[in-house]
Amino acid sequence: MPNKVLSVCLLCALISACASTDKAATEVEPFCRVGNLTFHTDFEAAALHGCAPDTLGPVLTIAPEYAPINPSPWYAWRVTAGPNSFGNSGERSITQRYLHGWHRYPPWTSPDGEHWERLPDSRVSVAGDGSVTLQLDIPPDGLYVAAQPPLTSTAMERWVSDLAAANGLQSSQAAQSVGGRPVTAYESDVSGRRGSLVLVSRQHPPEVTGGLAYQDFVERLFVDDDLGMRFRGRFVIGLVPEINPDGVNRGHWRTNRRGVDLNRDWGPFTQPETRGVAEWINRLNERVPIQLFMDFHSTSYDVFYMPHASDDPAPPGFAGAWLANLNARLGDDMPAWSGQHNPGLPTAKSWARKQFGVVGMTYEVGDTTPRERIRRVAQAAAEEMMKLMLQIEDKPR
Repeated sequence: MPNKVLSVCLLCALISACASTDKAATEVEPFCRVGNLTFHTDFEAAALHGCAPDTLGPVLTIAPEYAPINPSPWYAWRVTAGPNSFGNSGERSITQRYLHGWHRYPPWTSPDGEHWERLPDSRVSVAGDGSVTLQLDIPPDGLYVAAQPPLTSTAMERWVSDLAAANGLQSSQAAQSVGGRPVTAYESDVSGRRGSLVLVSRQHPPEVTGGLAYQDFVERLFVDDDLGMRFRGRFVIGLVPEINPDGVNRGHWRTNRRGVDLNRDWGPFTQPETRGVAEWINRLNERVPIQLFMDFHSTSYDVFYMPHASDDPAPPGFAGAWLANLNARLGDDMPAWSGQHNPGLPTAKSWARKQFGVVGMTYEVGDTTPRERIRRVAQAAAEEMMKLMLQIEDKPR
């Protein structure tokens, strides 16, 4: 018992130390200075936990919100340079060392926080211990460096607000995060619709490519062509674009503000975010039955996690037929598939399968999948889903 109490106290201390202030708050002082390099964390999704001088340049510490943790070592910081700093001719050598992780995400840089480019591999050196040294040219106004071009809460809210306004979606607050942020849900017109599908995203903050695929998939549902209009005339589209706004804003690796992995809380429902979203989904189901559930994430490669064809949840035959149709269309771009991923864990897809008897799917996108491929696969997946759902709905009962 004493060891357990010590572990809990240590966990609380780590969470408090690493996440005591929101990164989006106005920065009174820079995060740190090393020589004539100054490091800043005064923007959404910033994450930096320590810095120190070294003979070759600054060494930055990247740490999680608690440990042990899934190794998704998110980092995001801005650096400004004075004269006579480490290095020559404006080039700086900066090393990142990871606690409880290793270098997973190839760095991206931006002069303004809006326009991002991936740092060339020739300027990235990964050491045997998992640390990484970056060779950076720092412009006069500074340089942003991040694990991915951040898909911030502000950006996601702007996107979904525009989508909702253009398509008449109704919004409601499904939950309030631990940090007091709204978790907003959206739904299309329910009048006369025969079924609902629910699409959720951003349970795990660093998983930007999954958030991009979510946007591409959803946008295809709202195209005003024959397929989109027929689909929306039959089905309600329910959206929760960002379940974990605290984690996204604070640059967490995995969890919400309390250090809980939300995609392991669908069943216990110990957190307000998962509890509120599940209650919203249940209320939607009472009005128009849920027929499909999709949760968007990122991992090292493109993959669909969904029930095995032998399980065959409702809609009958959907899982196998959707995979076959999409594979025929995409060929070499077809993501992998697994029917055995964490079937006993309290994930969102497992909860949906048990709660409603329907296909619950996790759509995972590779960390480094090119942007055009993300869009192409997501839009094809949306189109084949709509076609198949309409075919199933049209079958005699």
